[in-house]
Amino acid sequence: MENKHKDHFLSLILSLCYLIFIFQDPISSYIALFNYFDEVFALLLLVISTIQLIVGKQPKSSLKLFVTMVLILVIGISSNFVSKYQVSLSPILIDAFSVIKIIPIFIVFKDIVEFKVVRKACNNIALLLYIYIIAAMVGYVLTLAGYSNFLLGTRYGLPQYKFIYENPGIFGYILISIFGIIYLSNQNYKKIFLFLICLLSIVTLKGPQIIFSLGVIFFYLFKKRNIQLKFYHFIILGIIIVLISGYQIKEYLLNDTSARYLLTKYGFVTANNAFPFGSGFATYGSEMSRRYYSKLHYIYGFNKVWGLNLEYSYFINDAYWQMIFAQLGYFGAVICIYLYIKIFKIIKFNSDSKDKFYIYAVYIAFLVGSIGSAYLTHATGVFAFIFLGSLSKVTKDRINEYE
Repeated sequence: MENKHKDHFLSLILSLCYLIFIFQDPISSYIALFNYFDEVFALLLLVISTIQLIVGKQPKSSLKLFVTMVLILVIGISSNFVSKYQVSLSPILIDAFSVIKIIPIFIVFKDIVEFKVVRKACNNIALLLYIYIIAAMVGYVLTLAGYSNFLLGTRYGLPQYKFIYENPGIFGYILISIFGIIYLSNQNYKKIFLFLICLLSIVTLKGPQIIFSLGVIFFYLFKKRNIQLKFYHFIILGIIIVLISGYQIKEYLLNDTSARYLLTKYGFVTANNAFPFGSGFATYGSEMSRRYYSKLHYIYGFNKVWGLNLEYSYFINDAYWQMIFAQLGYFGAVICIYLYIKIFKIIKFNSDSKDKFYIYAVYIAFLVGSIGSAYLTHATGVFAFIFLGSLSKVTKDRINEYE
């Protein structure tokens, strides 16, 4: 009975956390303190995962992730004091934590939080999210009819839908996690709402979200027909991804005046100049390098480029891998690549076959998106890795829940 009450309490707390993640972006426009919720959440889980490591209760796979996290921190912080582009402790530590915070999230939900608690938390709010999805659909129809304004420009000649969020990217990544909540719930009609989420993801017109929706359909069809995925299937999927990502390729690799092209170019210039360990945290292409406007940004003339200058600098932290190569160098980038390969292997071998269609679609969407955005360091990345971790454990209680 005591365990039942404890599980119920934990599921309520987790449900509240889900809702805060979903509405963090619009709420933080009015209450700035909510901007830091994902950091506080991740910091708490970092403490928990560290304690588990100390008492020797972490599996070998999680220990490797933990060691990788420590290596990333050591490389980045050491580089700060070698390069001297940023030596203030506060921005360095905040930036360092933003890079590694998805790791304790993944570890704790894979190894510690029971699956039945995660699923109960999903059930608690699934019906509320049905209303959210209906509201989003109605908002899109009203916007197209000219009665509301939830759009942000156009892409491919079509309007981009952002709903109540700052931009379509945030909305799209929130939808990816809401898909996970409804998928894990036991509510009726969930297939209808999962389909509606895919439609909403597509009308954001963001490459990663379109890839997620098509990926869900692609992997789900393979699952339904019991077709074993082969290497050539991933080649076909890769070709589709390249075709969908045409805008990003044009903007990031071919347009030599765009902000993201410049971030890519000078990211590698920084990696070469600060070979092999990079320039250190909070020095290039990150939120802290934007807030504490980095010396490197002046050196590269970013202060004269719209989107990268002091007046409007919000494109600076819009490229994850460019930031990784610049701040951690080639050596640190290889460590990060190993990290994501390791996480993929864990979710591939630990997850149930019936869940892989969702897990693969989420993972591919975030990795593709990381080329032109930094959502892996954003609250939406933290939110998604809750479900990646939860679905990467095979335990007795989880099997019973499914049966």
